Amino acid sequence: MQQALDPSVGELETTAMKKEIHRMTLRLEQLKRRQEQLIVEMERAVYKRQAIQLKYEPQMKKAGGKDKKREIDNLKRYAVTNHPHLWS
Repeated sequence: MQQALDPSVGELETTAMKKEIHRMTLRLEQLKRRQEQLIVEMERAVYKRQAIQLKYEPQMKKAGGKDKKREIDNLKRYAVTNHPHLWS
């Protein structure tokens, strides 16, 4: 009964727990800062990719017709060589 009323009983555990809580709080803040940095880096990468895509999109549209015709020719050649019964 006397130990239950004594304020010094369990003081070491309480102090250790408070220190651990403080360390965990600091670590949480550090992780939140790092998370924010990663988000900013990812957003920057996405914007950069979009800028590159917008920069080269007109060039791809110009060359798009040639690529489609070439692809159709390749598919026809493949069909004739591998499936001649379809073309007779």
